[in-house]
Amino acid sequence: MTKDSAGEIAILVLDTAIEGITERFGDFGDNATHVLSSAVANQANELGPTHFDFVKYQIAHATEASIYLESLHKTFQDLTARIEQGIIKGILLTGSRSDAFRTDIPWLNELNTFIKDFLLNLEKFPIVGICFGHQIIARNLNAKIGRNDAKNGWELGITKININPDILYDENSPFHEVFDEKTIATKELHLVESHQDIVYELPKPYNNSSFASIGSTNKCEFQGFLTNSGPLKILTFQGHPEFSTDLTLELLNRDYRLNYITEQEYRDFTDNTKLFVNQGPVVGKVINRFFHRVNN
Repeated sequence: MTKDSAGEIAILVLDTAIEGITERFGDFGDNATHVLSSAVANQANELGPTHFDFVKYQIAHATEASIYLESLHKTFQDLTARIEQGIIKGILLTGSRSDAFRTDIPWLNELNTFIKDFLLNLEKFPIVGICFGHQIIARNLNAKIGRNDAKNGWELGITKININPDILYDENSPFHEVFDEKTIATKELHLVESHQDIVYELPKPYNNSSFASIGSTNKCEFQGFLTNSGPLKILTFQGHPEFSTDLTLELLNRDYRLNYITEQEYRDFTDNTKLFVNQGPVVGKVINRFFHRVNN
């Protein structure tokens, strides 16, 4: 660990390299590390010199070879041990191009077991999920997840999220501590979206813990959730605070070239991405504050 480190935050990388994208912008774990490291630098005066080290753990893999599955099993054993030893102080689950509702992907099955049997039995241990990470946590909290209605299709690019006022005015909320007066007044947040799967419902109370919705968009009612009572400490986002605007524009271009979206959709998503200010770095501060608050 580095000097003044308070421990590690484990970043579980739940996708493999994207040709033409990863070479320029890094993988999803690199993106998460960047936005959180930037938040640490910007919050040094508020949170002091103590910080967390962000350590990537590759979980997703393109092969199902037995040697990889043995390695994956060891990775989860190491994660469990380092959490129990107090070395790892929190965990972040990244996005993925995989479907969180699948049951036939070996690494995903291993991940589900790790979440259900271990993570969701920990008290006062911060767990953060982004996009796929948000969905897979919800799945293991017994909430319904799946493909969005066909009429909604993809939600892509920088998008306006209507924030749940409850998380803004709760003095124990990391949002209350980080958001500026304008965001609180407008109750709006602009964040990159990149999904066609959604969480259909707020998780019901689980292990004596309850949850509050973060907010909604026109295409997705539950844009994340936050523990508002109980021993579980969970924060999730359907959007991607770790995606820069440049990366988002490249992903939109890729989606159009692969015929995932129509030309009109591509234009609309691109126009919004160029119009709105990407508030991902602000959400990076919210996540960093969440990790610190739970550990103090």
